Amino acid sequence: MKKIVLPVLALLMILLTACPYQSIAPLGSSDNAEKYDKLLVGEWSCKNDDGTFIELTFSAESKKTLHTYLANIDKSKTKSQPEYFKTWATNISNNLIFNAQSKDSLFTFFKAELAGNDKFYLTYVNEKFVKENFSQHENPSTESIHQFIEKNLSNENLFSNRLMFVRIGSSLHKLQQSKKGF
Repeated sequence: MKKIVLPVLALLMILLTACPYQSIAPLGSSDNAEKYDKLLVGEWSCKNDDGTFIELTFSAESKKTLHTYLANIDKSKTKSQPEYFKTWATNISNNLIFNAQSKDSLFTFFKAELAGNDKFYLTYVNEKFVKENFSQHENPSTESIHQFIEKNLSNENLFSNRLMFVRIGSSLHKLQQSKKGF
């Protein structure tokens, strides 16, 4: 299996038994990116079932691109070195799908569904589904992967289970950090 670049997604692989699909091609160019919702900008936290956390930080690079940092926090509260990604959204059938470009120029695709000012749900494109249903999965073009995602948007297996992120410093975050958590 390919090396998983995003540390958050490596954790998710274990927790959800689904790996994120990584592509050599984006869904669309950052030059033609869609505007993202400004509410995404900020620091976010996701609590895993095993008591570890994922921290995700979005900061504006422009009106259409984000600087994204991902870090894991283990049970002893030790934070991993954050990894950087350039992130932008591509509109596919009125759905914003984000391209997260690693320093190795691999792309992982995800949706971020805002649920108010202090919460959003993240789902990523599932590697197993792509490999089983897309013959060009190892060497896609931007056009071919875009068409595949568009064709399968309504298929519940295209995306992973939803992960809930809460804004760091919010009342939801304080609840998440408590021993009882969510």
